[in-house]
Amino acid sequence: MEQERILLGLDRDRVKDAPEYDKREHRGDAAYRERLGRYYERNRL
Repeated sequence: MEQERILLGLDRDRVKDAPEYDKREHRGDAAYRERLGRYYERNRL
């Protein structure tokens, strides 16, 4: 199986500490998207 990579300007711990996603709870949830956006904006390197 071929592996895929996503390159981010964040270290592994910052990605692991991101708000957890639950598709049953967060799918289509604008408030979750906003919280996630604030998290990544705040944690730029």
